[in-house]
Amino acid sequence: MDVVVVGAGLAGLVAARELRAAGLDVVLLEARDRVGGRTWTAPFPAAGVRVDLGAEWLSPESHTALTTELTRYGLTTTQPPAAHHGGEISAAAGPVLDRMDVDAGRLDFDDPGWHRAAGDLDVSFAAYLDAICSDPDARAQLLASAFALMGADETEYSALHLLHEFAGFGSARAAFENESHRVAGGTDTLAKAIAAELGDTVALGQAVASIAADGTVTTTTGASHSARAAVVAVPVNCLAGIAFPAGMPLPDPHVGRAAKIWTRVSGIPAGTTSTSWPSLIETYAVDGAVAAFDLRRGPRPANGKQPRPASKPATRTPSSASSSGTTGPPTRTPSAPGARPPRPARRPPDPGRPSRPALLRRRRPLPPLDGLDGRRDHLRRGHRGASRRLPERRTRLPRPRLTRTYREEHGAGVSGAWGDGAADGGEPCRGRQRTGRLDAVRSGASGCA
Repeated sequence: MDVVVVGAGLAGLVAARELRAAGLDVVLLEARDRVGGRTWTAPFPAAGVRVDLGAEWLSPESHTALTTELTRYGLTTTQPPAAHHGGEISAAAGPVLDRMDVDAGRLDFDDPGWHRAAGDLDVSFAAYLDAICSDPDARAQLLASAFALMGADETEYSALHLLHEFAGFGSARAAFENESHRVAGGTDTLAKAIAAELGDTVALGQAVASIAADGTVTTTTGASHSARAAVVAVPVNCLAGIAFPAGMPLPDPHVGRAAKIWTRVSGIPAGTTSTSWPSLIETYAVDGAVAAFDLRRGPRPANGKQPRPASKPATRTPSSASSSGTTGPPTRTPSAPGARPPRPARRPPDPGRPSRPALLRRRRPLPPLDGLDGRRDHLRRGHRGASRRLPERRTRLPRPRLTRTYREEHGAGVSGAWGDGAADGGEPCRGRQRTGRLDAVRSGASGCA
């Protein structure tokens, strides 16, 4: 075999097609069960339409390579009425756009070393914008429009990268406003057309585990493909899942944080758009659905992936004693499936922390409830009304002892009095009284309840 291509996105599909057209023996390995990579059109049953979950918008004037491929396979584009990706820029941001165009003019879009010409612009876009834009409204518009291109936090991507996009479009305004077309039938129709031409060259469900220096490509299933060369055409954030030869330099992962959500709606005309900052940054409507773009903020995991919960429960057990006779810190060891985890060790008492009352620590049975107020007929009936006989037993409840302070403050003549008979000059309650109402207590009403 001559070449192994890894990744069946648009780049990998075109590479495999061109290599095969040159007479080489090629195999294309794709980890997923579909082609297209970051172009993915899927049905939205709730809305009765097909929507693009990945890349969607294009500019026929700037994306000439893509339009050439669409023409080759007989695919067309559509333009929604009065809609484009990224929103419109107001006149207040005009001077800032002019300054961006001047800086972008220092870059040659087609030069592989374009970034070396303006190293002083390699700062975060937030810092770059702070230096050239003082209008808060214009700043918010520019941040929202830049998010449509970069899909990331403005403090995490370089202004130099965004200016390179401006150089490719011809101007900053063109980059923000010219992406106004979609591929008819969905963006992944192009990938499916190229894959149909390649036929058996494409192998789905073949995730690559490693690539050796001699060109041997091994998949996660253990299959091995020996070739003279390998073309890796996967997103840079997926490179960490492939083992490359030691010392081989790899690009850093991108900082994309865009979230795209489709929602079924009714009564919103297709082509309706809105932009805002910093939340719900962009929305646009198609027939029966609305797409919303937002920025997933917050700390980024160190490995670029979201943390996953452990597959097995873990328990804390003391580690074994070291050679010096001391016990190390607790370690986590997985418990056997179905086994009951050991009871954790009781924490030693803290001399400086008061202990709970002894009454709370004891588990004493409560006295029978039928001796409290004589309502035996009610208590004999269970929760379903079934009669059950309770033991004929009465418990004499101890009479609470009132302290002198309680008597002086509340003026109660008997225990359990809620009313404050002497609070406003009234006579103290005498004899046995019933429980007073809580609202009377809170309002300070006098007299017995």
